[in-house]
Amino acid sequence: MTRKALSCRGKRCGTRVQLSPLLLCRACLVGVVACVIVVVGDDAGGEAAATAAELVVVMVIEVVLLVVVVVVVVVVVVVVVVVVVVVVVVVVVVVVVVEVVVIVVVIIVSGAVTAAEMAAAAVVVVELVK
Repeated sequence: MTRKALSCRGKRCGTRVQLSPLLLCRACLVGVVACVIVVVGDDAGGEAAATAAELVVVMVIEVVLLVVVVVVVVVVVVVVVVVVVVVVVVVVVVVVVVEVVVIVVVIIVSGAVTAAEMAAAAVVVVELVK
């Protein structure tokens, strides 16, 4: 996106910038500090102080933005991993249950084992699991 930098007493401080919104904040901040330098820093000492203040403010903003971006990326990655793990577990459980149901139905329908024998076997399995 192309945007104008901030204005200072009706005059543009800076030039057009083509940046992402995150970097645009930094560019606008630099424009504001540049305006302060123009207004306050008439002598060399004032200009040096304003330049030092500009560097400190810009560095603090960059560190804060970097921390925010890193936290957001970590949260998004963790959420995606958790969702993928949950989906895989649900799919595995559904597949296993469907396979067991299909096997039981096939055995009962084929007549190899009656439903009563299957129920008795299920009781035995439950007792073994306990």
